[in-house]
Amino acid sequence: MEILVVIGVTVLLVVITLNSFSNLNRREALKKEALQVASIFDQARSLTLSSKNASKYGVHLEADKVTIFQGDTYSSGDPGNITTSLNPLVTITNIELSGGGSDLVFDRLTGATSQYGTTTISLSSDLAQTKSVIIYPTGVSEIK
Repeated sequence: MEILVVIGVTVLLVVITLNSFSNLNRREALKKEALQVASIFDQARSLTLSSKNASKYGVHLEADKVTIFQGDTYSSGDPGNITTSLNPLVTITNIELSGGGSDLVFDRLTGATSQYGTTTISLSSDLAQTKSVIIYPTGVSEIK
């Protein structure tokens, strides 16, 4: 009988520990992907400010990936696009950019954008756990 109690308590402790690690993994994935999306915004802005290929750059947002593109408009078949897939544990659940749409383009010389707003990244398993990446009119991004 005592052995069964010990085994039961051990199993309970293992389940609690595994659940804690799983929750930690999901929270870290959310944090990491929010940082990555902000970094991609910064990279596109930097490419624009450096006038690489004498062009401006933008970012196209989808639920499971983020793409840097060259020029004023996004073309899914362009071989110059740089696409980054998000961790399957997270998804982009809300894109609120001024003027609507899911693309933002940075202006040459200033790095500003007229498509400023908020991108919300959520855990796929719990949409209540979110991080927001805010793009200001100056083109600078911030995570909240």
